[in-house]
Amino acid sequence: IPVIADDYVDPQFGTGVLKITPGHDVNDYTVGKRHGLGVLTILDDEARVNEKGGAYSGLSREKARDKILEDLKKADLFVSEEERPHNVGHCDRCATVVEPKVSAQWFVKAEILAQPAIEAVKTKKIKILPEEWEKVYFEWMNNIRPWCISRQLWWGHRIPVWYCKDCSKMTVAVTTPTVCQSCKSSQIHQEEDVLDTWFSSGLWPFSTLGWPAKTEDFQTFYPNDVLETGFDILFFWVARMIMLGMRMTGEIPFHTVYLHPMVRDEQGQKMSKTKGNVIDPLEIIDRMGADSLRFFLAWNAYHGRDLRVSDEGVEGCRNFVTKLWNVSKFVMMHFGHLTASQSDKKNIPNQWILSRLNATKRQVAESLENYRFFEAAQALYHFLWNEYCDWFIEFIKEKNELEARREKKDSTALDVLEEV
Repeated sequence: IPVIADDYVDPQFGTGVLKITPGHDVNDYTVGKRHGLGVLTILDDEARVNEKGGAYSGLSREKARDKILEDLKKADLFVSEEERPHNVGHCDRCATVVEPKVSAQWFVKAEILAQPAIEAVKTKKIKILPEEWEKVYFEWMNNIRPWCISRQLWWGHRIPVWYCKDCSKMTVAVTTPTVCQSCKSSQIHQEEDVLDTWFSSGLWPFSTLGWPAKTEDFQTFYPNDVLETGFDILFFWVARMIMLGMRMTGEIPFHTVYLHPMVRDEQGQKMSKTKGNVIDPLEIIDRMGADSLRFFLAWNAYHGRDLRVSDEGVEGCRNFVTKLWNVSKFVMMHFGHLTASQSDKKNIPNQWILSRLNATKRQVAESLENYRFFEAAQALYHFLWNEYCDWFIEFIKEKNELEARREKKDSTALDVLEEV
């Protein structure tokens, strides 16, 4: 067994000595390539020890480990045993321990695609909001590795490559070929692997519009204006759309990327079916209404902060929606019959509420323009509850004031409500 020195090893961690298995670990494979180590794979696709495993061939990984430990003890080579916690990769669906394994796959030279995509964001042709995510984008793109685009799955777009049985050469085609393009043999079969779902999804901005034909839809809607998505797929989806879009069309796929917060449960945990903490929006809507949930989400869409969903939070927004419903009933009951705006502009309370309405409109417009939806929601809440309902409507509810406004057909209360 060769002994090598490499900066990857931390001499302060454990013994400072690390065993390398290039055939079964991504980092070990990288170290092995630097030092010209061979790649030995001892597990088959069922995670059983293959023919290279000698006496342990055919055993499952668990049974092989038990048998090796047993043989060490029999040979009087066993020293000691102790439990140590360490990180082990598990499948996110079935929780099975993942065993990395070297295999032949299809790759894309992503660094070639990355450079134009980096420049597009650097020169602000594409804006990423909130802007702090640009740093994450650049970190990924400047350190991008070859992109493995093949998957061994039953469902997906099959890779459009056909192998020839006679000359062993490959044929790449848009439509299914009948013969090998090299030797014209009909003995060809298609690659069984399918494309990575993010490769297919990365083509979405233009493939849905009739590309490669210059259709009316393509010329109208490409590039798009705004892409709204989650920050957790900034690299997996957004970056791939930018890279593939610019490569295939010569243009950016969109002008602005808005990344919404991660929606989590009340304890701040990411929702998952496995944890059983998924919150069904339809169930919340049934109990508290769609407007309550919609306003809650807008109210809490802070930049750089996760959004925790709770009954208490949505209930607070339901109270606001109820307040708006009740004031609407009052205004419509007393002023809903007015067909034309007849606001008494000389009336001081009217002047005040109209000035506050205009200020709120400006603030909401500016907030929406800058994708600060939480500020827009809070501005609306403050104006409607604290100024319109609690002050202006309560003022005109006074008997003499209400009768005077009805007599003058003063529509200010109705005008403001309709503007909102």
